[in-house]
Amino acid sequence: ATPYIAAYLRPPDAPVNVVAFAPGGSLWARADDAGDIIVWDAAARAPTPLALDGHAAPVNGLAFAADSSFLASASCAEYETATDTCRRGEVALWSLVGDGAPLARWAGHSDRAGALALSADNRYLASIGGGTLLVWDVAAGT
Repeated sequence: ATPYIAAYLRPPDAPVNVVAFAPGGSLWARADDAGDIIVWDAAARAPTPLALDGHAAPVNGLAFAADSSFLASASCAEYETATDTCRRGEVALWSLVGDGAPLARWAGHSDRAGALALSADNRYLASIGGGTLLVWDVAAGT
């Protein structure tokens, strides 16, 4: 396969760590070392007005809900920039309907949270960090 340039991204203030496409391909998101998440409209090749800026540490994982109603992100809740040390990993859920408000935040990893996976029915979210796999019940909020 031959790749093509879908869009030129404005150089971010920090290195981009992760990208993810929504099911159906209408949206995609990118996240960086500064904790910023930008959601893009794939057809328009432009960012959406959603502001998902609740992380204060690098974002290491993204996962879209099957219906694209929310986005999950993985980062660090207690981060020391000088030593690049994470003391507590964090997973957040962001609404993609409306203003991008955070729906939930969970901290349970002993180190930065990374890879994420959502179940097909959006009920469960799996996250990896600090040598542990945690499964969150999205529907129950725990």
